[in-house]
Amino acid sequence: MKKRNLTFKFSLMFAAFTLVTLVITSILSYINQMNLYKKHNEKSIQYVANYLERRIVADGMDFLDFQKYFMTHSKELSIDPNFSQKNVDEDREIYEKLFAQAYPGATLDFEIDFDSLPEDVKMAYTKYSFEYYQLMFEEAVKSFGIAYTYYIVPSEKTEHMNWVILSLRETVQKDGKDCLLVNDFVSNPRSVYRVMWEAWDTGKRPSGYHVYDNKYGNTYAYYTPLFINGQKLGLIGVEVEVSAVNREILNATIRQMLVSGSVLVLFMLFLLFVIRYCYIKKLVNLKDIIEEYSNEKNPKIAERLKAEVTNEDEISQIMSKFSDMIYQLELYIHNFAKTKQDLQNTRLQAIELNEFAIKDTLTEIRNKAGYDKEVQNIEWEMAEGLTQIGAAMIDIDFLKKINNTYGHEKGNLAIISICRIVCHIFEHSPVFRTGGDEFAVILKNHDLIHIDELVSEFKRKLSELKKDHALNPWEKISASIGYAVYDPKLDMSFESIMLRATDEMCRTREAAKSVRKD
Repeated sequence: MKKRNLTFKFSLMFAAFTLVTLVITSILSYINQMNLYKKHNEKSIQYVANYLERRIVADGMDFLDFQKYFMTHSKELSIDPNFSQKNVDEDREIYEKLFAQAYPGATLDFEIDFDSLPEDVKMAYTKYSFEYYQLMFEEAVKSFGIAYTYYIVPSEKTEHMNWVILSLRETVQKDGKDCLLVNDFVSNPRSVYRVMWEAWDTGKRPSGYHVYDNKYGNTYAYYTPLFINGQKLGLIGVEVEVSAVNREILNATIRQMLVSGSVLVLFMLFLLFVIRYCYIKKLVNLKDIIEEYSNEKNPKIAERLKAEVTNEDEISQIMSKFSDMIYQLELYIHNFAKTKQDLQNTRLQAIELNEFAIKDTLTEIRNKAGYDKEVQNIEWEMAEGLTQIGAAMIDIDFLKKINNTYGHEKGNLAIISICRIVCHIFEHSPVFRTGGDEFAVILKNHDLIHIDELVSEFKRKLSELKKDHALNPWEKISASIGYAVYDPKLDMSFESIMLRATDEMCRTREAAKSVRKD
């Protein structure tokens, strides 16, 4: 009966705790989901804006030339509203053909300045460039599941914007046929579009959103100023639907409440079961065993322990009997400490052996076994929601030729040299030697954000070595590099990212071979 009383008391405590926790959790969960999901969406559209900014900034002078000419000649452009990538490729060929005819063997912005081009070449370049950037903004909408993206430039007229690129295609009549609406001139009063003008005036990403409620829908808009070579050119806008955000917040809150409540109830039931059948029952059995095997054991200590007993439940009875085992426990503790130290020494030895097993003896970085172990951890993190991850693959060119011509010792020097360069450039990410001439990089944090700049720096470094006539042939190392960033539509695992990085590396190598043949 006393055992039942103890179990009954635990049941009441757990029931009260579960009820109170569910009520508080339900309230806090909704508030927390509101805050977290809005922040999540803000980060998401910020990421899209940053992505488009990086793509455009990477084009540098090409985009500057495009915008400068486009702003004064956009009315002369005639764009098919249904153009596709095929049309972009065709228009690019037209531009390159016209440029080659005008300046055989020359390169734009190196030998030839854009302003000196003939008008037909400028117009061909502007048409191709507009179609290219239009598709870029449209693909961002599809890839990231947002409402709209666009690029706007303040007009000389006060509080007006030129909507240069809009991912949503609109048509106008020009010369009796449908054409894509480009460079739409729109009034955007500062009193209404405060966030937009804040981004332009300060040259910084503004705090918060602008809420649109117009013919395009009800959306949150975020803006990123575009700078190229220190010159402020315009604003990149990204919008997400308000209804989608609110609907997802509500759905996420309900899901979390249901899951949390179910888990909590199940946990409490399980805990009650464990206490009743694993602890109370086992303690009663332990009491019987102690009664059977206990003999005279320091009665003074036993009496002090019995003085602490105030109830008649199972635990109190065990406390009474446990006093008889104190001396024996001291001996057990001594043996336990010695065993623990032995286990600690064994564990340290195992750690040392494990570190040796995953270390490459030539380069002193982790080897293929270390890479496989790290990938396993990454896969677990991706299963729990990690999305900011990428991979790079580097392959040394002509290593076999170096080994055959100068010996394996020189080949090893080439491997060590390329390893140092890779580790120096990708200093914020783990680097592995996965094969004789292959290195893998798991891109994280800073390196993931600045991957394009780091790849360019890597290629520049190898190019400097190649041009250094003071170096020996095996010191003029070259390598091919490819990288890929996690895409939820393409990648179900990290290995998928690495396979795409490897394919990109192979294409880079084949492209380099093609250039050398030319």
